[in-house]
Amino acid sequence: MNRHRIGVCMVLAAVLPLVSCQGDTCGPSDPTGTSAASRSPAVLDSEAAPEPSSPPGPLPLLGSKKRVHIYIGMKNDQPGWTQTVGYKAAGFDNSVADFLGKEKELNFSFDRVDVPSGERDSKLVNLDVQFVIATYSMTDDRRKLVDFLGPYMATPQAILVRADSKIKTMADINSSTRLCTAKGGLPASAKPMVGTVVTEDDYSDCAKKLLDGNYDAMFTDTVILYGYADQSNGKLEVRPDINLGDPTEYGIGLPKDSLKDPVNCVKMFNALHDFLLDGWEAAFRGSLPVAVQKNPNFIQNYRPEPERVTPEKNCPKQG
Repeated sequence: MNRHRIGVCMVLAAVLPLVSCQGDTCGPSDPTGTSAASRSPAVLDSEAAPEPSSPPGPLPLLGSKKRVHIYIGMKNDQPGWTQTVGYKAAGFDNSVADFLGKEKELNFSFDRVDVPSGERDSKLVNLDVQFVIATYSMTDDRRKLVDFLGPYMATPQAILVRADSKIKTMADINSSTRLCTAKGGLPASAKPMVGTVVTEDDYSDCAKKLLDGNYDAMFTDTVILYGYADQSNGKLEVRPDINLGDPTEYGIGLPKDSLKDPVNCVKMFNALHDFLLDGWEAAFRGSLPVAVQKNPNFIQNYRPEPERVTPEKNCPKQG
């Protein structure tokens, strides 16, 4: 299936003037102050919607003939998952949003809203966004606050180290080993019993300080670490056999009770099921090349079974 192309522009406050995007082009902001960037909290705009952006709120009815416009919470700079490359959005989570918006059953355009790991729950609870697609682990505690559409990714935990690191096995980690992870992520809430753990605002801060020698290793989900390994051009390596936490699955976060609407629920699960069958492999290959190189069986290792992601197994019966 063709992917919906998203034109992206960065809002650089106090450094560059606001820019607005139409399709794949960006230009100076509208002097009247009515550009897409000024109308919404989005950091990066999607392809221009047919109607002006509506304020965030509950999830609208999807799949109508008239395309709706929604806000999707995503990471701002997470290599392999959500990045800006040449003024265009890239990464696996971006491909998920791209694919779903183009599906006839959903038919939406969207603005991307910058959502750090620690703010994903609150953005949905406060109805600041309608989706969160941001390496968002599906946990029982989070299900008390939000709904999940998924899973679309399964991953174990691992660590990331500098290429010259002497850390090869779990036995090489001791109380003096400086470990980093991100605030609000699942690993931060279940700290390992080894090493000295420090949390940063996001994984990019961990990766930078790991390269600079401030930390000995970074730990989180294996598929996140492969994105940083790829970005480092060989300076960082994943140690997949060092497991400091439990496996997890990613889902698309929705405002609580969104899946009680059987019409929207069926449409969303059908669309995500299609992605797992028709878009998942290409998105993984294009976004996480180091993971593909190191894992010949990456489909079996990381893709959830598509038959788990169907309306029949996840949606209420239509009356």
